Amino acid sequence: MAMSPHLTLSPTPTLTFHGPQSTSLLSTSSATISLVSPNPNQPATPLFHVKTSKHSKPNVTITRLSGPPNAPPLATATFHTLTSSIDISFGGSSNNPGQALPPLKLSQDWTSVSLGARTFHYAPRGLDLKWRARDALDGHELRDSQKRVLARYKSCSGGDLLGTGPPVLEVFVVGADEALVDMVVVTAVSVVRAEEREVKKVMKILGDLG
Repeated sequence: MAMSPHLTLSPTPTLTFHGPQSTSLLSTSSATISLVSPNPNQPATPLFHVKTSKHSKPNVTITRLSGPPNAPPLATATFHTLTSSIDISFGGSSNNPGQALPPLKLSQDWTSVSLGARTFHYAPRGLDLKWRARDALDGHELRDSQKRVLARYKSCSGGDLLGTGPPVLEVFVVGADEALVDMVVVTAVSVVRAEEREVKKVMKILGDLG
């Protein structure tokens, strides 16, 4: 296991999530993120609901499926086109709905060789983190300032290029608390959704030119 001043990291995933897979609903899309059981005979447990809005803000709203009906969203994300930044605001945790994580600003790293890399500071652990694309076919990684991998997102699983398996989010932090898991899930979804939005805009422009 690799050690850092703030986290213990495992070479294999300590938590695995499936999703989000989107179902289009006109100007919005709806998706679910499920926690995969370590027992292969047990089904995955749906934990989060993701709503993406194409034309209104916030652009992403994430709720915890186990929360009370009137609980605030776990988090919302707003995309800024001019700066390519993402503002994330948190609601409360499931244990204490009134206690929220501090807001995050994911800034475009224009110096990175990885297109779409976004950096942010996670104050509760004093971590400077970066979501970066691994390559066009293998998703994204969340790294700390020492380039250790905290989490990895793959757009499809199953080891093929056909996208037959669900998207997978793997967490490599040993003993991750709820707040850190929330941060990983929310930032992963926000980065992926923002990049999907940017790609669609580019494709539309190319289509208009054609």
